[in-house]
Amino acid sequence: MKSLLCAAVCSVGFLGSVCVAPALAQGAGQAQIQPLSIGDQAPPLYISKWLKGDPVNEFEPGHVYVVEFWATWCGPCIAGMPHVSELQRKYKDDVTVIGVNIWERDTDAVPGWMEDRGEKPSGNELMDYTVAMQADTRMAEEWMERAGRNGIPSAFIVDRAGEIAWVGHPGSMDEPLKQVVEGKWDTAAAAREQAKEKAEERRREREMERFQARAAEELEALSSAKTPEQRIDAIEGVLSMDPPAAFASRFVSQGFTTLAMEMEQPEKACEFIDSQRKHIWDSPMDLNRYAWDILTEEAFADARDTDLAMEMGMRAHELSGEKDGMIIDTVARAYFMKAIDLQRLAVEHSNQSMKASIESQLEIYEKAYSQQPE
Repeated sequence: MKSLLCAAVCSVGFLGSVCVAPALAQGAGQAQIQPLSIGDQAPPLYISKWLKGDPVNEFEPGHVYVVEFWATWCGPCIAGMPHVSELQRKYKDDVTVIGVNIWERDTDAVPGWMEDRGEKPSGNELMDYTVAMQADTRMAEEWMERAGRNGIPSAFIVDRAGEIAWVGHPGSMDEPLKQVVEGKWDTAAAAREQAKEKAEERRREREMERFQARAAEELEALSSAKTPEQRIDAIEGVLSMDPPAAFASRFVSQGFTTLAMEMEQPEKACEFIDSQRKHIWDSPMDLNRYAWDILTEEAFADARDTDLAMEMGMRAHELSGEKDGMIIDTVARAYFMKAIDLQRLAVEHSNQSMKASIESQLEIYEKAYSQQPE
C-alpha cells in the first residue's frame, strides 16, 4: 500500500509507494506508442495463464472490471491486496477484479508464490479475486506503457461500456469505482483532469531537462560512483543543486535506499531523510512513504525512529486535510508503536508492586504487533 522499499529509482530495488519497471524508469529507447487515455476503449486481455478464478476472455457489456497490475517482488502491491480484495467482495455482483502479474523477475515462480510463501500469507490468501499472468509482455505494453504508467500497483477501471473510466493507484479507487458501479461517474470530466495531469507531467519533464543541463557535473559524479559511499556523496551533491521537486524525490529515495539497504545503516538513513526535509516536507505522499518504511520494514527493526516517523506522518496527515485513509493508517501505526516504546519505558521505571501489571500490558501490545498483517 505504502511501502517505499521496492524501487523508486530503477537501479535500486528499494523505495517507492509504487514499484517501477527498470526499463521504464530509465526512460531510454522506447518506441512511439499509441496513448491509452480515459474514455478510450479498453484493450483486450493478453493472458498466458489464469492462476485463480474463472478466465475472462473478453469484457462483457453491462459489467464493470478492474484490471490491477502487480508483481511478487513489489511490497506496495502485496500490502494493497487486502484492500483490493475488500472492494471485490463489496461489489461482487457488479465488478470483476483481475490481478495481472507483470514485470516479473522469475515468471516460473509465480504459481508457487500463489500457493506458499512460508510463514507469510500465500497469494491465494491475500488475493480474493481473479489472478492471471500476462502473455509475454503484452499487458504491460498495451495497458501500462500506453497509459504512461511506469509504477505498480496500478489499476484501470473498465466501465459497463468497455471503456477506460479511471486509471490510478488502487488505494485511491474506492470513490471512482463506487460512482462507476452506480452509473454516476463522469468519464469526460475524468478525461479532462487526466489531460491536465499529463500536461503538468510534460512541464515537469522540461523542467528536469533544464536541471540536467545545469547540474551536469553533479549528475556525472553520481553516474560514475563506484561505491555506496561515493554514491551518497554524489546524491548529496545533486540535492545541493536544488533540483525540481519530482527529481529531488528520486534522489532522496535513492539515498535512503543506499543507506538503509545496501549499507545497512538505518540510523543514517533516518538522519539523511531528516536532513532533506526541504525536498519532501510539502509532499504528503513522500512523507507517508518514508514514515511507513521506518515503522514497518525489517531493515529498520533495530533502529526505528518512531519520533521521526510520527512527525512525518502527522505532517502528511495535515497536508492531506486529515482525509487520506492510507496516511491515517500510518499515523495510527506510529501511535501504536510509540505506545509500545512508552510501555517499555514504563516497565523500566515501575516499582515492584506495579511491574507485573505493566509488563502484562506490554506483552499484550507486543503480541498484537507480532500478529499484524504484512
